[in-house]
Amino acid sequence: NKNAFDIIREYDDPKTVFYLDPPYTETQHGTYSGPQFGEADHRALLELISKTRGRVILSGEPCSYYDDVDFWNHKEVWPAPVRIKSESRHKGRLECLWVKHSTET
Repeated sequence: NKNAFDIIREYDDPKTVFYLDPPYTETQHGTYSGPQFGEADHRALLELISKTRGRVILSGEPCSYYDDVDFWNHKEVWPAPVRIKSESRHKGRLECLWVKHSTET
């Protein structure tokens, strides 16, 4: 496995599509192991995305610092499915997709 930052730098091309699913920003729960992916990491990812020539699709929960950048071309938001076990904890949770088009055609 390679670091996502390294993969983006290595394969960035106007014809490349990157699908990114970083750990959620407001929680320490989830299926990710290893060091936490904190706010500084999310902001570094956004900085890299801003310079990426390829297309980027990023999924996650609504987050102000993902919304505050101006390079997204499209955003979709929908209610996340609720698992019965954790219904009370995740009721009303939203999922988002942010899309950045290629900088070249």
